[in-house]
Amino acid sequence: MNNTICKPNYSVEIPLFGIDSILEIEKNAIIRFWAPWCGSCRVNEDIINSVYNKIQKEFSFFKINIDREVKLAQFLNVQHLPEMIVFDANKKQHRLIGEITSQKILKLCQ
Repeated sequence: MNNTICKPNYSVEIPLFGIDSILEIEKNAIIRFWAPWCGSCRVNEDIINSVYNKIQKEFSFFKINIDREVKLAQFLNVQHLPEMIVFDANKKQHRLIGEITSQKILKLCQ
C-alpha cells in the first residue's frame, strides 16, 4: 500500500504514518478524499486549488486517494466521493460531500 497524501498542488508528498497522524495535525486541516475514476472529484479540483491559495497559511491541505487509503477512509467514515472533511483547531469535523463551491469551503473555515 502506498502510504502518502498529497497537497492539492501535487508537488509535495507527505508520508502518512498510520491513521493517528491525521489526528495529530496541529493546525486546522482540510482533508479531501478522491479517486482517479471520480468525475465529480475532477470537477472540484480547480475550486480546491483556489481555496488553497487563499487559506494555505491557516490550514493544512491533504488529498487522499480513497483506493490507496482504504483504512483511513473507513476510520473517518468516508462513504461518498468526492468528500471533504474540515478539521478546526478543536478537531471538530465538518463534511462537504459532492460538488462544492469555494464559498461553502471558506464558510466552514471561518
